[in-house]
Amino acid sequence: MSDPGRAQIRRCFEQAMISIRTDALNQLTSYCKEMDHGSRRKYISNLIEKICISGVDDLNLETLKDLLVAKKTQIRSGKEFEVFESPNWPNYEYDKASKAIVPKERQDLLANDLVINSFVKDRVKYIFKNLADSQGFDDLESLLCLKAKKTKVLLVILRDLMDRMYGQDATGQVVLEVTEKTTFEENAYFFYGGIFVCEGDYRDGILTIKKLTLPVLKPLNEMPSIVPTDVLNRQPFDAPKNSDCIVILSDVFLDRPEVHEALNQLFMGYSEAPPAMFILCGSFRSIYFDYSLFRDVEKDFKQLEELITRYNDVYKNTQFVLIPGPRDPPCGDRLPSIFMETIKPIFENRPNVNLVANPSKVLFKNKVIQAIRDDVIEKLAGETFHISENSEIGGSYSRTIWSQRNAFPLHPKGSPINYGNVYDFIVMPDLLILADDFTAYRWKPSEDQENQQYKIVNPGRFAQEPFKFMIYYPKDGRTELNSIH
Repeated sequence: MSDPGRAQIRRCFEQAMISIRTDALNQLTSYCKEMDHGSRRKYISNLIEKICISGVDDLNLETLKDLLVAKKTQIRSGKEFEVFESPNWPNYEYDKASKAIVPKERQDLLANDLVINSFVKDRVKYIFKNLADSQGFDDLESLLCLKAKKTKVLLVILRDLMDRMYGQDATGQVVLEVTEKTTFEENAYFFYGGIFVCEGDYRDGILTIKKLTLPVLKPLNEMPSIVPTDVLNRQPFDAPKNSDCIVILSDVFLDRPEVHEALNQLFMGYSEAPPAMFILCGSFRSIYFDYSLFRDVEKDFKQLEELITRYNDVYKNTQFVLIPGPRDPPCGDRLPSIFMETIKPIFENRPNVNLVANPSKVLFKNKVIQAIRDDVIEKLAGETFHISENSEIGGSYSRTIWSQRNAFPLHPKGSPINYGNVYDFIVMPDLLILADDFTAYRWKPSEDQENQQYKIVNPGRFAQEPFKFMIYYPKDGRTELNSIH
């Protein structure tokens, strides 16, 4: 007896006048086997639309796999450079029908327990769905009807107003006890608001934790489709060249003469081989903003504009991306943050200077770079209840947020977010820039240890000797640490 799903898929491709090879048809039939008739039809229609846009008229297995896992080569743009600012980002959710991450209506985080609980549960569900191995886990609902059991659960760990620790998953909550015998995974942050694997003994409503570890997620190539729709379905473009590079700076204090001189030396040094882009992250002042000094802020940016103008002929094809930091008005350390309106006219004659929100995603050819300027390590430390001694802070922090798929995964009440989840990177960028007020570091996940493709970087502080910065080569994903002196 013929498979009705297979027949439906073949019929859809015949109607679209697209040839599909047998191996591709077998793969697609298997991929859609759990969908009902309507969901399968909708999914195949969307897939055929993408195939038509890409110009494919004979679908083989290799091309189909590219479409199903949404490889980075699918990210397309009619422009080599484009910025997507965080106030315009959608939130995302996993769609069972299409087996992909899709945009959903954005839900602002308010001081409302119902909204916050929903937000926490969604995060736990997403992490659990993408565990590398989800066998052997219990949910809290199954424990609460028992008197005692040795268990392993995935929980978001929180604390109440009495400073007591408790854990939640999508089905309930439980009181937690951490004792002197509790063991913690090395090189990781454990903090309130984080999602962790808890192993221990449950008895009479209390879970005594024996072992606490980070969740281990599937490799990226096994995760659901993660290409954001805001960069899909555009015209093809060339991949980056070997010579393409992006120079990344953080804490560029424009009110300090030595920083201006260091910038001048940097621009002069790259004048013979201009980079594709300079990304300058704030803060752009060495002191927190005082509204009585806003004229000084304008003066600082005018000096930067004059410096860029001095090299106008050299860098006419180079993009400058400026991202505000915690000390920059008007938002300060509230995210998303933007520049003051009075700053924008200063650069109105410089079309290659982009004053963007913090955070922002930068699309360069077929690479997505997400930049966040916030002192998150310092803020996270205030909510941390354990970090192993002698941990390398940058690496431990990177490992932790990679497991959480969020750059600042605190409980929303302890977060400086005033709307939207701008720290989220469920839609994984090629490079995540965490421009923290911290020592420069680079990090890559365990599956990438054999290559040089770092996923998370901090360029360090450009504002002090030796004026550190970072270079990113989009072609092969390499990064280099450098300095003026």
